[in-house]
Amino acid sequence: MYEELYEQFSEGEKAAYLARIGMVGAIHPDRETLDRLIFAHQCAIPFENLDICELGKAIALGTRAIYTKVVEQRRGGYCFELNAAFYDLLQACGFTVTAHLARVLKQAGPANPPHHRITLAHIDGTAYFCDVGFGGPMPGAALVFSPGAEQQARDDVYYFKRENEYWMSLWHNTKTGPKARIAVCAVPQEPVDFLGPNEYCFRSPLSFFCAGRLVNIRRQDGAASLTNGIFTRYSSGSRHERHIQTRRELDELLKTEFGIELPLMQQADVCGRS
Repeated sequence: MYEELYEQFSEGEKAAYLARIGMVGAIHPDRETLDRLIFAHQCAIPFENLDICELGKAIALGTRAIYTKVVEQRRGGYCFELNAAFYDLLQACGFTVTAHLARVLKQAGPANPPHHRITLAHIDGTAYFCDVGFGGPMPGAALVFSPGAEQQARDDVYYFKRENEYWMSLWHNTKTGPKARIAVCAVPQEPVDFLGPNEYCFRSPLSFFCAGRLVNIRRQDGAASLTNGIFTRYSSGSRHERHIQTRRELDELLKTEFGIELPLMQQADVCGRS
């Protein structure tokens, strides 16, 4: 019944996936390769919820369904798709990996339900945190999954803080001070364990994935994002924003900035849902 969640990539699919993210050169299950894979994936494949907010489609988590969408159709996805695909890609490249539930953290108020997925890659007895499917700032390289010491990931600094026996929070040192990003459950999960949280994300009226358009991608020199009808480009420390006014402008933006073409988009409000 759930076999499609456990299928693995063939050699041909692995090669096509590596080509999709622009990976060249030798692939080894080591830290250097892991860092290159993470950054290449973040720069090539956007985080996006367009199936939910534009097309009203359910999110399928089978290996073939995600591969078709992300590699063959050259789309993006959100965490339960992208981090599942990255997990499968790492396995195909010879890494030992485990999948974990995570909770997006807020600075105050009640906790969010755990509706995020991350991957831990295990190399020579050390677990490394990997995330290519978060709709916001995430490390552009692997981090040792251990509390305490600050860790550099390209131009950013992060650290983990132990919350209790089972959970660790990830903190990001920003210009305005440390920001809590997510909390990670240290207990590995099975692929079927993400079906319920995934269902919540694309069906629940409480899910922010249902509230409006979210698209973002990392760039070599910054990032680009689209939130409802506002496009923002971050480049070399500068920030530029513009409002999207027409359907044609939106379609062109998705194509040129995020590599996404959706010829069958069916929603009427160009600026997304408020």
